[in-house]
Amino acid sequence: QDDPERIRVLIDGGTEGFKGQARVIIPTVTSCYKCSLDMLNKQTAFPICTIANTPRLPEHCIEWASVIQWPKEHEGKKMDTDDPTHIQWLYRAHGVTTETVGLIFLYDR
Repeated sequence: QDDPERIRVLIDGGTEGFKGQARVIIPTVTSCYKCSLDMLNKQTAFPICTIANTPRLPEHCIEWASVIQWPKEHEGKKMDTDDPTHIQWLYRAHGVTTETVGLIFLYDR
């Protein structure tokens, strides 16, 4: 067995939009990096007709803002989900969209 003093722990993490993950990989104790890739969140895709015509969920509205509205307002510029100003724009555009399509969000108190 390896000397515990020589083991190098890998802490891996990342974000994508509003989602994030973190994991700790300890050689000889946890699964390897490549073996744990299946545990990462899968990309979620929504049909463009749902996003454009009948958004029913908050996720639809966020997708509408980033896929349809962003290119209209920022022609040729790619949205950077790590840029706080882009996320602020997305939040504002999402808020307008939820009002436009009449979605009402209820939160447990």
